[in-house]
Amino acid sequence: RPSFLSPAALAELYPRAGRPDDFEGAGLSAEAYRIARILLRSGPQPTSGLREALDIEGRKGVERFSKAQVELGRALVVTHFGVEDEGTGWPSAVLELTARAFPIPRRGNVEVARRRAVRRFLDTMVAARPYELGNAFAWGADAARTALEELVARGEAFRDPPFYRPARA
Repeated sequence: RPSFLSPAALAELYPRAGRPDDFEGAGLSAEAYRIARILLRSGPQPTSGLREALDIEGRKGVERFSKAQVELGRALVVTHFGVEDEGTGWPSAVLELTARAFPIPRRGNVEVARRRAVRRFLDTMVAARPYELGNAFAWGADAARTALEELVARGEAFRDPPFYRPARA
């Protein structure tokens, strides 16, 4: 589902180099790659124009496009970049490549950035289960559990089964 990230959280969670074409190695579906490549070549585009460029029509086409758009959003490849009034009806959302829309500073140590993101997530919660962190960051429960256990080992969180809680003063 759509969500907001602060610039600091984006810098911690962005999984690639921060170049507009860095999505090429992201393991996306064919339709998601096609959308990203259109954005790379043509700049920000309304979703209605992207569906037209991809020749996606009808209910099944809309479902396929929506699935690709969600995939791109979860991978932080695209972001909403405003709306475009199409005349009648609702305005069309405009998509842009995240790496072109926001400055993404070079991360130093990826593990340190990841740990900072987990700590930031945990600090916003009273208590969290691994699957909640995994869902929020699209990591899966096992990767989230490992990240939370690293915070426990560092004394930055504690376990209160089945929850993890931040170690606060």
